[in-house]
Amino acid sequence: MKGLALLYASVRGRPSGPRAEAGKDDVLGADFCNPPLTTIASPIDEAGQVAVTMLLGQLTPRAGATVQNPVILPSHLVVRASIGPAPKATAPRSVVA
Repeated sequence: MKGLALLYASVRGRPSGPRAEAGKDDVLGADFCNPPLTTIASPIDEAGQVAVTMLLGQLTPRAGATVQNPVILPSHLVVRASIGPAPKATAPRSVVA
């Protein structure tokens, strides 16, 4: 685990105060945190394949070969309980002396 997933794993229960937390790369264990961590999932395997292809293309250029730079890969939001609608504001309590 890394990043916020590690933070959540080390804290018992939800951190104090209202907040929304999100991570990236859909880290291992994000769904086991308390609350489960919302993340952005990226195609890690595909990113590695594209990186190797681009590197090999630069090391052994071929006539007529073109490399698209930058390459945009799809990602998606994995919504879990660490985010949600903002809590409703409450009126301050009046103090009676």
